[in-house]
Amino acid sequence: MKYLSRKRLKYIFLIVVVTIIAVNFIVQRSQDSDSKCRVPKPSATYALASELLCGLVVENEHIGVPYERDLFFYGRDPDGDGHSTRSEILLRDSTVEVQIDYRNGSSYIVTGAWLSPLDATSYSASSDVEVDHLVPLKEAWDSGAWRWSSDELRSFANDLEYPTLIVVSMSMNRSKGQKDFAEWTPVHAKCWYAQMWILVKFRWNLAVDVLEKNALVEVLDGECGSISLKLN
Repeated sequence: MKYLSRKRLKYIFLIVVVTIIAVNFIVQRSQDSDSKCRVPKPSATYALASELLCGLVVENEHIGVPYERDLFFYGRDPDGDGHSTRSEILLRDSTVEVQIDYRNGSSYIVTGAWLSPLDATSYSASSDVEVDHLVPLKEAWDSGAWRWSSDELRSFANDLEYPTLIVVSMSMNRSKGQKDFAEWTPVHAKCWYAQMWILVKFRWNLAVDVLEKNALVEVLDGECGSISLKLN
């Protein structure tokens, strides 16, 4: 009995030692990874997607002040030129001259030529596409926008700088919904989507949660993370 007891104790001791070594190895790898992480300088014009990811704060999604879409004031005429935010993006992203209808002092884009980057599908009728926040409004709220002023919320929701808002097919917009990167990615544009997701979050100083960052790191592994992105 004593022999068996000692044998078991040695076995347990061995398991404990191996576990400690494994944990230390993981921690060391994490520290090494963090030490190699380079955050772009404020004056940088270009940066790697992996570098931008290094600059994002990692924190849990916000649970507290409830999300309300109306707080973002999306869809109004941001610069008073008669074009709604949707019209501005359709104008920006059409590869041909658009057909515009004017009604009651507002413009309505009827036709043009748009490519939905999430599924590489082309459209010519504006009624077949939607203008989508690449980082959904609720995701932005949960990632730090809940702290913003009304002006900051309005600026994000109506940001005309690519790729905060993009033209997408209706099916892609419905599929994506309010999901974050860990919950949804397009089948055929994962690398591009990961890069643009990080670019928007970096531009607006929004956080990522642990699962979201892990999903981004996985997609950025290899060539995807070594592509330079224009910051401004």
